[in-house]
Amino acid sequence: MNNLDLTTLVQQHFKPLVLFARQWDETTAEDAVHDVFVRLAGLVRDNQPPRHVVSWLYRAVRNRAIDAFRKNRQKRKHAEILSRQSTEWFTPQIQSDEKIDAQMLTTMMRQLPRKQREIITAHLWGELTFRQIAALVGRPDSSVRRDFYDGLKTLREKLLPDNFEEPLTTPFLTPEESF
Repeated sequence: MNNLDLTTLVQQHFKPLVLFARQWDETTAEDAVHDVFVRLAGLVRDNQPPRHVVSWLYRAVRNRAIDAFRKNRQKRKHAEILSRQSTEWFTPQIQSDEKIDAQMLTTMMRQLPRKQREIITAHLWGELTFRQIAALVGRPDSSVRRDFYDGLKTLREKLLPDNFEEPLTTPFLTPEESF
């Protein structure tokens, strides 16, 4: 654990963690992630790195983001407007089907309940396991899985092939593929 490569961790996880933190407060998301990486650097320096670094990062960022959200209650409406304008789960570079645009998918993600967005973001973009997400959000594995698949089901229903001239060529993950 002493050979923990902080540079690689930042490169791989900074953007997904910022996206994750934006669930609570758009305006302080990057600051929260930055603060957590500084805290991690201190733990590594003191030879006390967390056992499961990526899970720890998500837990620490979640806690930091929630704290910031609570401190800025009067700015909540402003932060929500900003998050709707700038949070992007999908970008044109990662689209697999030109019939589905990134803005439409981003809008659909925003319409999901926060707990489903949080779980989908942590699993698909953060690559956390359902067990890690369950520990992160303090809920049973079965509830996390159900919320994940309910969120995907909602997105699938909105993307029914009837809405397009040609069927979708890249379906969402099935339960068997996500493990």
